[in-house]
This record gives sequence, structure tokens and C-alpha cells, in this order.
Amino acid sequence: MTTVGDGLFQYGGVPVASPDALPAEVHMVCKKTTSSTAYPSFDYWYHRFKKDRFFTTVEEGYAALTTGRNDVLYISPDSHVPVAAGSSIASHIFAKSNCHVIGCNLSSPGYPCSVISDDGSTGTGHYNPLVSVTGHYNSFRNLRMDYGNATNTNLNALRVEGNGNLFENCYFRTPLSSTLADLATFDAVIVGGKGNTFRNCIFGALWEKRSAASSLLKFQRATGGTAARHTVFENCVFRSEIDNVGAFMIDVNSDAGGLAGPQFFKNCMFYAHWSDQGDQGTVAIRWGTAGLVGTLHFDANCTFWGFDDITTAGMGRAGIIFGQSGLTAATLGMSLVTA
Repeated sequence: MTTVGDGLFQYGGVPVASPDALPAEVHMVCKKTTSSTAYPSFDYWYHRFKKDRFFTTVEEGYAALTTGRNDVLYISPDSHVPVAAGSSIASHIFAKSNCHVIGCNLSSPGYPCSVISDDGSTGTGHYNPLVSVTGHYNSFRNLRMDYGNATNTNLNALRVEGNGNLFENCYFRTPLSSTLADLATFDAVIVGGKGNTFRNCIFGALWEKRSAASSLLKFQRATGGTAARHTVFENCVFRSEIDNVGAFMIDVNSDAGGLAGPQFFKNCMFYAHWSDQGDQGTVAIRWGTAGLVGTLHFDANCTFWGFDDITTAGMGRAGIIFGQSGLTAATLGMSLVTA
């Protein structure tokens, strides 16, 4: 239980305080329909929730949420796969606001088992992106998004277009297929909107080797949307297997209007692993020459591993600002040799 200064209490990620701050309704998603030796907790969940608030798919649970009133949706520790094309989370768009989606597992970002994923084949459960958050002021906790199996059309695990959303203890586990890992159009997470926060999250997977100029984090606004502003990444890990020097971590190159104002990185790690440390990526951050209206701020606890340079020569403080003293535009491109 956590207590904050205004008297608001949190237990398991659910806000608890005065009646005005309590969630209006609490719902449960559990894909099991009966208890069993392998799944003994079904009865416990089923009897805790009213029958009209107990669902077997994320789609049904999402539909039951009412925007703007602090509703909560628990998700059981299972792999929740879309039912059919175009049906999951309103075509995979989370458009509601002031709601909470919480995985019922340990609050560890490494491998939470409350999973939203594709169907793992070439069937109907593939979307681009897997989840698109267009609503505002929601929280997503203890979730894993698995994406990238057996198709070249599922390019993004998450796209954020709304404002003020929180992602905590989430794992964006992708790419999971060599097909996706070989595409330059792959971007694990795309961020736009204002004031979004990622805390204790993991981006990318040490699974398939990325062999193209793709990223784990891309700043981009949707058509008619808002550019990324004041995004905070705190205690996050960005990790990837690579076997191409063109693979990088952050992309602020492809959309001139995708970045506005500062984006903050606090105590974050950027790790690229080349098998046997035989080589390393050229730059960790791809920064173009157009639309330089924002900055990326890294505090002194951020680290980069597996790259020749942080960003392209000549970008300097126009694009990257470090908290460490002594770094100038001429010294920002530090060599990180892996062998």
C-alpha cells in the first residue's frame, strides 16, 4: 500500500480514497470458464465479482468500462488473444478516458503474465498496432504486450495518441518473429500526445535479431494529432538483439512534426546485443534534419551500450541534452565499444 501527500491510497494499483475518488465499477477478465487443478483461482475471482462484471475476453471487459468515472478492469494472468479481426478493444483502439487496466500478477516489468497478444499465426488476430490508446488519463499496469508472430503486418505493439496516460510495470515484448525483425517499418512503441508517462517498463525483446533500420521507440503524431510533448520515461529498459549496424533504439527522424518540447529520460538503459559482441550499432538515436522543435533530455543515470555513437554527428545539443557536466556538442558522440 502506498500513501501520497494528498491522502490518496493505492492498493494493487487501484486508487482508494474518499467516495468521490473510488472507482465507480470494477470488472474482471478471466478467459477460463471453470475452475480446475491447473486454475484453482477461477472460483475465487468468479465469486468476488458480480456476474455482469465478469468477462472472458478483453473486448467484453473494455466494452463494460464507462469513460470518465475511474472504472477498473482487472486482467487475469493468461494470454488474452483477440477474438476476431476488428473486434478486439474496439478494433484495438482504447478510446475511453479515466480508466484503469491492471494485470493480476506480480508487479515486475520483466515478464508479467497478464498478456495481450496476437494469435501467434497468420490468422485473424493481427492488427497494426496491437493497441492504440487515443483516450486520456488512463493507467495501464502489470501488462505484457506480445507482438510480432508470423506476419509482416503487425508492426507496432503500442501506439499512444492521447494525453496523460500512465504505463507502469509493462513489457512490450517484440519482435517475436524473424519476418518482423527484418522490416525497417517495425517500431515497437510509437508515442505522440502530451504528458504521457512510462515507468518501470521494458521495451523490446532479446529474441529475434533486428537486421533493419527499425526502432524500439518512435516519436510520431497521428494525422491531425498532437506531437509528443513532455513524455517521461523513468526506470525503463530498452533492449534488443541486433545483427545490422543500422538498427537503433529511438527514432525522431521520420516525422518532422512528431516531437515538440522536451522528452525526459530518468535512469533508463539502452542495450543492443550483437551475438558474440562481434560488432555494434552505428547510432542509438536516429535524428533527422527536419522538424527540430523538441529535445531529448537524459539524466546522469542513463546508459547506452552497443553503439558507436549516441546520435548522428553534428546534431549536438539541438537534439540531445545530457545531465552530465562536461559534455558538449562535440563530445556527445561517445564511442561505446563492445569488444
